[in-house]
Amino acid sequence: LLVSLGCGGAQKARRLAEELRSRNRVVQSLAVDVSPAMVITACQEVAQALPSGIMPPIVCDLARLRDLEPLLVRMNEGAVEGSETG
Repeated sequence: LLVSLGCGGAQKARRLAEELRSRNRVVQSLAVDVSPAMVITACQEVAQALPSGIMPPIVCDLARLRDLEPLLVRMNEGAVEGSETG
């Protein structure tokens, strides 16, 4: 799982995803940012390298998020609907 905290435009994540894919690694990408526009941009950018490996993004303020791990666990279990959390 390639987690991009503060994903921005995700150019680095895309390059890393391309490299991992070229090494036959199964990769999924998760974009996390305070800006809904940035997670949309990041998903579009990384989708060029991983068309079927994009997870629903998380829109949140990392400075105010107490613990990201339980959220990621719930996402992995399919318990989180939508992309916004706070």
